[in-house]
Amino acid sequence: MAKTKRWTDKEDEYLIASIRSGKSLYEIGKDMKRSEKSLQARCLRLKIDVVEQKKKTKVSSFDLADIKCPFFDRLYRGKSVKCEGVSEGGYIVLGFESETGWAEHVRYFCNVEYTRCPIYKTLEEKYR
Repeated sequence: MAKTKRWTDKEDEYLIASIRSGKSLYEIGKDMKRSEKSLQARCLRLKIDVVEQKKKTKVSSFDLADIKCPFFDRLYRGKSVKCEGVSEGGYIVLGFESETGWAEHVRYFCNVEYTRCPIYKTLEEKYR
């Protein structure tokens, strides 16, 4: 019977850091000499959110606590983002064809550089 290679704390740290940087499990597996299946199982055990996409695996490394935009309202996982609207009682929903596009938008425009988002710029004018 083949021995199962135990996970070390260092490997867990590398896995988490690689996922947060946006690497796919396929790429991480090549770096760590582990199978994608083994990495998926470890992610489940560590409670890391992994989103399947085609043959490679992409990871969403943000959560609601990371969102900084004051006009953000809600996320619809892998599909759209809901923001405050231009008129009273209205709202704006941004839809995406791919989960990757959605994740990139949220990671960049809702978190890090929300002041560069075209919707933010429009809504900011509403309050001037």
